[in-house]
Amino acid sequence: RKQDDKQRNLIVTTLEHMANGGVYDQLAGGFHRYSVDERWVVPHFEKMCYDNSELLKNYVHAHQATGSEFFAKVARDIIRWMDEWLSDRERAGFYASQDADISMDDDGDYFTWTLDEARSVLTEEEAQVAVLHYDINDVGEMHHDPAKNVLYVRAPIEEIARRGRDTLRFGPMKPVGLKDPRTGRIPYAAVQLRQENLRADSYNLVGFQNHLKFGDQARVLRLIPGLENARFLRYGQIHRNTYINAPTLLRETLQMKAHPRILFAGQICGVEGYIESIATGLMTGIHAAALAAGTETVAPPRATAFGSLSHYVSHADAKKFQPANITFDLLPALGERIRDRQERHRRQCERALKEFDGWLQRLAPVAAAS
Repeated sequence: RKQDDKQRNLIVTTLEHMANGGVYDQLAGGFHRYSVDERWVVPHFEKMCYDNSELLKNYVHAHQATGSEFFAKVARDIIRWMDEWLSDRERAGFYASQDADISMDDDGDYFTWTLDEARSVLTEEEAQVAVLHYDINDVGEMHHDPAKNVLYVRAPIEEIARRGRDTLRFGPMKPVGLKDPRTGRIPYAAVQLRQENLRADSYNLVGFQNHLKFGDQARVLRLIPGLENARFLRYGQIHRNTYINAPTLLRETLQMKAHPRILFAGQICGVEGYIESIATGLMTGIHAAALAAGTETVAPPRATAFGSLSHYVSHADAKKFQPANITFDLLPALGERIRDRQERHRRQCERALKEFDGWLQRLAPVAAAS
């Protein structure tokens, strides 16, 4: 039964990701032949009759097995696309495929969109949702024309609605605790500047990775009070957050289950943030020293921040695993219910420090052997 559930989850997850990816035509329905990148965003732009007839059966069966309306919608859209584009009612048959190229210089242009094209056919409110839902930006995924975007589902509509337009000012631009000394008021949003060098003549804007063109970045950033005359040395770019499926691969000591002499640390093991990355690096260094000395690797206690991080990355739900920061919620609950949050946090810290000291004492032989 457990094996059946595992296979079922594998099939369901695959079908969901295929239908949310660029290999699926998000507007007209139907699947392109295959993906040509590791993210399943850029497809080989050609929709085949025989591919979609087989996939139609898969999505119908998935709907029957799960009751998911999402799978039913995908199946209906495949049928609608085949009826509108591939059926030949006069000759009572079907064409073999729908190609994408309309000229020698065209590479999927019929199916891809620039940001301006999307805005030209949508209202302002519709465009605000569409660019978030389908990840439409000034710079897209097409090498021959970087302005062209392949539509894929980056965030569900309900997630966009939950975040709202004020997402940034409740994230990297959160102004809580910062009062304007001139007025005593908390600002609408705040920008964090981090010193980049000893001369203090270069600063980094924290949390400003984006898809904007460099000229647009300069224009927008100079709208921020105090940056009107700033000189920008380097513009922001989106970096990819790559990480392994740690709950499947790692022990609590951050060693691979299958290859214990290989350890992972930092963002790639599934933690988020500078402090968290440094912490996992320190832990793997300690464990590597133990391996080199021929002694036992000892995971930090669960009640500590180190232990809670390593416990999370090795025990989280593998199907829904996402990198995490350290928070009090990640620490195990106390044995008693304490309503006062400050007191509860004080007790958690007190317990963590005590257990951390005990862990360090257990590591003493490793340090001596190293």
